[in-house]
Amino acid sequence: MADSPPITIIRAAATPGGGASGRSPAAPLLPRDFVAGPENRLPAAVVDGPLAVHLKTLSPVLFYGPPLVGKTMLMSTLIRRLADARGQGVLQIAAPDFARQAGEVRSRQQLSAWRKALTQLRAIAFDAIEDLGQHPSAQAEFAHLTEDAAKRGVILLGAARTPPAQWPLDDRVASRWSAGLCVPVQRPGPEARALLIERLAAFYQLTTPPQVATKLAAAMPLTAGETCGRLAPWLTSLCEAGGCAEITPALADAFLAAQKTQPPELSEIITAVCRELKLKPAEVKSKSRRRTLALARGAVTLLARELTDASFTAIGQALGGRDHTTAMNAYRSLLKHCESDNVLRESVERVRERLIAR
Repeated sequence: MADSPPITIIRAAATPGGGASGRSPAAPLLPRDFVAGPENRLPAAVVDGPLAVHLKTLSPVLFYGPPLVGKTMLMSTLIRRLADARGQGVLQIAAPDFARQAGEVRSRQQLSAWRKALTQLRAIAFDAIEDLGQHPSAQAEFAHLTEDAAKRGVILLGAARTPPAQWPLDDRVASRWSAGLCVPVQRPGPEARALLIERLAAFYQLTTPPQVATKLAAAMPLTAGETCGRLAPWLTSLCEAGGCAEITPALADAFLAAQKTQPPELSEIITAVCRELKLKPAEVKSKSRRRTLALARGAVTLLARELTDASFTAIGQALGGRDHTTAMNAYRSLLKHCESDNVLRESVERVRERLIAR
């Protein structure tokens, strides 16, 4: 798309600064790589951008968002990069495993030695942190480690479904992690999904014309993990059938027909956003610049770009005859607001889920 900003590919096995930017990376995208469009500028900046060299200052760093958006992959990439030349000096552990280990060392009266070993590491990464809510006895130990790591300069990384304020954990834990860098990881936008589809097909040695990738991306507003899961069986069958080197428009149409997925109309998106925000479509299409209406227009633009192949010009026209630039600015403004406004981001997510499940 002509008005699309650059896309960053974060290679899961890359060294620091090894991410490739642009629409045509040298190597095919692997399913474990992360495609970051404008909706995920902050995660890209943390892992492959200017913030990557400031992790100790920013710690603890938390990646949070819905399942299958790539939170654990981003955290795992950072923890591998922080390891020493022998791959040591770091630890990645899931919350239930941390709880189990804490119980075991306590029962063997080895808690002090275990604590000392953990705080001598360079970095520790915790997956599914909010699951510690199921292990009350381990929460105090996690709070102790969080505080001790801050004093000793140990970098803490985390992945969770929600921000710290929503965790069912000790207030000390939520407070300490909230004071670090909280990074929302969002579903890939249309440009990122199109590139994901192109490179996933390349992994199966199939070429995908950009217009076909764009069409598939518009019809499947899914997470990266869901997209790979949906496409992998189909791509495998194309390879096994033989004689297919390119995903043609006809093949894509047949696949989408089988999936029974059709993108929503712009009018449906406007109605769904208005219902969520308790507004009237006429208000959203009006000339009023009231903040609530501006955010609603931004939400419509964001969802339309994610769920359809509509241009900014078409979206602007549907929003009361606004021009291309106004629609683009609404899109970028909404992305920025979603980075810091959890309530707004969750509202947009609810509308997205309703439109997908319709």
